[in-house]
Amino acid sequence: MTDISLAPWLLEESNKYLQAATVLKNHNTLLSVAELNAALSIEILLKSFLVKPVENLGSAYEKYEYRNPKGMKPHNLCHLYEQLPKEVKESLFDEQLVTFLVDFSDVFTHSRYKYEATSRRSYSSTLIKVAEELTPKAIRFYRDHGCRDPWILSYPVRKLC
Repeated sequence: MTDISLAPWLLEESNKYLQAATVLKNHNTLLSVAELNAALSIEILLKSFLVKPVENLGSAYEKYEYRNPKGMKPHNLCHLYEQLPKEVKESLFDEQLVTFLVDFSDVFTHSRYKYEATSRRSYSSTLIKVAEELTPKAIRFYRDHGCRDPWILSYPVRKLC
């Protein structure tokens, strides 16, 4: 086992938002919604390494708490990345992925409401690609660190390569 927080239910939920993003990106007018889902997928994936179990410990429906450090924005992908343990950063991220997190760090907070004056004006599929790359890396990390969660173990091996 590991001292690093592993919250498999969060990783499973993160994957659901990634799947939604993948479907939505193929619809002409839904790329902004797809990007938002991908950002949420990445946020939840990162938080899966930062939460502490608080209820239903050891069960499939374990509940977690994320305590946002003072001064950190809870939806900012860069701020979440900065909080990750070094081992997680080294296993999941290369320089390019970190650059993407910097470039798209505020998508969730600045893309939710397109009608607001501060909303982003353009959208891309970059975060979908980032989530598609991070998900199998995170699952591999969980497996390598002793996670025996059924969803983690049933994730297709071909996607982990």
